Amino acid sequence: FRSNAEDYHQRLISAKEYAANAHYQAGIKYKDSTQPSDFRSCMNEFQKVMNILPEYLDSQEMYEECREYAVIRLAIMSFDNTSGNTSFGDIGMSISNDVLSALMKDDEFMEFFEFVSRDKIDIILEEQQLASSGLVQEEGSVELGQLLGIHQILSGEVTYILADNPDHSQNRTRMEKNIGTGSQTYVDSEGNKLERETQTQVSANVIFHKVETQAIIKLSYKILDVTTTQILHSNTITADHRYEYEWVTYTGDKRALSVMAQLMLSRKEQQLPSSSQMVLEATEVAVKKLVQDIKKALI
Repeated sequence: FRSNAEDYHQRLISAKEYAANAHYQAGIKYKDSTQPSDFRSCMNEFQKVMNILPEYLDSQEMYEECREYAVIRLAIMSFDNTSGNTSFGDIGMSISNDVLSALMKDDEFMEFFEFVSRDKIDIILEEQQLASSGLVQEEGSVELGQLLGIHQILSGEVTYILADNPDHSQNRTRMEKNIGTGSQTYVDSEGNKLERETQTQVSANVIFHKVETQAIIKLSYKILDVTTTQILHSNTITADHRYEYEWVTYTGDKRALSVMAQLMLSRKEQQLPSSSQMVLEATEVAVKKLVQDIKKALI
């Protein structure tokens, strides 16, 4: 059997060149823009070119040039604690540091964003005698943006912190059970000797213990465009952390305990987490929610 199969190799090369050129020309159209979002589209077009033909013209150089203009310089300011609760240290600084750390580990986010270091911001504030509280106002944000080349400022507040006192509830109950203690021989009405199980009743006073506590934290934040002084995004984040622990104590005969009570006997009373630990756990939940919301708004 013979077949005259056509060689499509040259057609494939031509098709790739045609597709690469189409994306290349599309990328060129974005280069005259001044919007970072357009430069992201520019990057995408030149990335497609390189996916099709890795060394097509100067697509690599064009990609890097577009990326330079597409990257947004973001300053994350320390969150102000306006909750009235100062028992947990500089919680606002901790939150901003945690947000910065989480975003820097996110490759998708770091593709389009750079951060201005806190040290550099503090130096500029000191040199220019600017107050950090004025950075989120129009004049302050524009001035700082001009000094540091910042495009956007993220600022926020810790508006509410609650750490409940632990609630220890006790459910007392008396348990009774008939248990076998052996056997005895008896004679029935027909004179037959038979054996039967002997039982005795045992009892125990059981206490089911349950400890509950929780911590709640609320944050509000906004992202300001330094050039236009417009608020690009704002939101409020609420997070909580709950702690529950149960165990059993008893007096009396252990054999009277129910199956559930006996299973819980292995659980001993534990030391309760401190209020600081509870707030820390709630803060970690809040930071995760905050980072997700920031990414959703900016990417």
